[in-house]
Amino acid sequence: MSALREVTGRRWPAWLGELGLVAALFLAYKAGRILTAGHADVATANAAKVWHLERLLHLPSELAVQNALVDWHWLLLAANHYYAYVHFPATAVTLIWLYMRRPGLYLRTRRILALLTATAFAAQMWFPLAPPRLTPGTGLLDTGTLYGPAVYGPPDTDALSNQYAAMPSLHVGWAVVVAGALFAATRNRWRWLWFAHPLITLLVVVGTGNHYWLDAIVAVALLALVAIPVLGLGTLRQAVAATRPQTRRYALRVLAVAVAGVAVVVAMRGRVPDPGDVIAVLADADVRWLAVAVLVQFLSQVAFARQQRALLTALDVVISRGSALAITYTRSAISMVLPAGAAMSAAFALRQYRRRGASVSVAATVMVLSGLASIIGLAVLYAGTAGLHTILVLALAAATLTGLFVLLRGRSFAWQPTWRWAGRALDQLRGIIAEARSVRARHWAVTITYAVLNWLADLCCLIAVAHACGLPLSAFQLATAYLAVQVVRQIPVTPGGIGLIEASLLAGLVAAGAPYASATAVVLGYRLISFWLVLPAGLLAYLRLNRTADPAVVAV
Repeated sequence: MSALREVTGRRWPAWLGELGLVAALFLAYKAGRILTAGHADVATANAAKVWHLERLLHLPSELAVQNALVDWHWLLLAANHYYAYVHFPATAVTLIWLYMRRPGLYLRTRRILALLTATAFAAQMWFPLAPPRLTPGTGLLDTGTLYGPAVYGPPDTDALSNQYAAMPSLHVGWAVVVAGALFAATRNRWRWLWFAHPLITLLVVVGTGNHYWLDAIVAVALLALVAIPVLGLGTLRQAVAATRPQTRRYALRVLAVAVAGVAVVVAMRGRVPDPGDVIAVLADADVRWLAVAVLVQFLSQVAFARQQRALLTALDVVISRGSALAITYTRSAISMVLPAGAAMSAAFALRQYRRRGASVSVAATVMVLSGLASIIGLAVLYAGTAGLHTILVLALAAATLTGLFVLLRGRSFAWQPTWRWAGRALDQLRGIIAEARSVRARHWAVTITYAVLNWLADLCCLIAVAHACGLPLSAFQLATAYLAVQVVRQIPVTPGGIGLIEASLLAGLVAAGAPYASATAVVLGYRLISFWLVLPAGLLAYLRLNRTADPAVVAV
């Protein structure tokens, strides 16, 4: 396997190390499920809440799928055999084939499976869940025990598996990974049929009473979370080579993340409400307000895309609305999950703008001016909730920035520095200032307007989730907590501010007088819509951009 040896850089037989690694992953899979066993009462209570939440969301009944299988006895037996004998063998055969024929794709697939399994274990430990076949009131049967073949024994005596770890469904998650890997590895017109495997798996795990629909939805969301950094790191390696930290800086970043994690745990110790209470609040949430939250979060992404597009148009670069929105979603996903996400997101945007006809200086100018517009937009939003004194301070700061811009606009920068790196930086600054001079006032007005709308729509998403959960806080109180979190959000400790934003927002809502359970539900709902749902959308947008055969400028 010389190809895999070239990819991994190892000198010993590659197959030996891979065999040991896959065996270790399998043992970790089994051990993890056993270690997370127990909590039958909590798992059953959580199952009742999940079942109630699915009915509120108007998801199809799992019982209808099982009844359809029971009506066709041979189809029910086929589903039982598929559940028992396809999950592991299909994954193993796919890994072996990729290892032999597509070593680079094999490495990415292996990493995604490992990360998905690890995150699933964490979710199962935090939220034990009984499957529908073990939950009273669902009406679902244990088809494996009744008709065979039986995969599990009685839950109380089963020492080889954890039957109270239904969420997320690794059957569905692994099936999607297998189908995606085979789709990427083949090049014929029928390769879309690989996705029949996860579709059949979904119907099988639901019809046999082993999983809820939400188990599959959570699995796909986690898959999007772990797939973006794995795929992004491989594809964007050249574009972000200059942004990779040195070993010492990387170690400091890891240490900072660990310290931040400990700080969050200490700060929230004894204050985290019971997960059942949070689920109860979410289950009673107003679906209409949640739909409004999803809509305004989409409008927030649209506003940011229009903000970028307005600057590109001002600098004579034409880009379609669809491409601008796809770049925005991809940038958001990259910045949320990758280390040094902001830098990698900027590098991705620069490359996309270059593909559409922008020069290096124009692309860099758009990034700088867009960042400045976002700061101004956030300041305008902050001024709307602040007093006169704050508004005057912001006005003074804006006047200072304007005067500095005018001053720089009139300078020729004839001074040449001695240091080479300073000279390159000054050349880039000259180029940015030269391009910025061509941006007219009306384009600036449009850009800043979209920047304000971007922040405002994101704030409205939080307000809508709060209304859905019945949080007893005013819009002003929510805006104050939201704006305070934006300060924390700018500290690049964790990708996407994971952990820090949740803890900060929860602390702000509780300090404003919100109950812990309701505030936690609002934070989870807001982050689900503004963070987790953006990840699969960003992944789809990323695939769309990479499948574009002609990178030329698209006229609108």
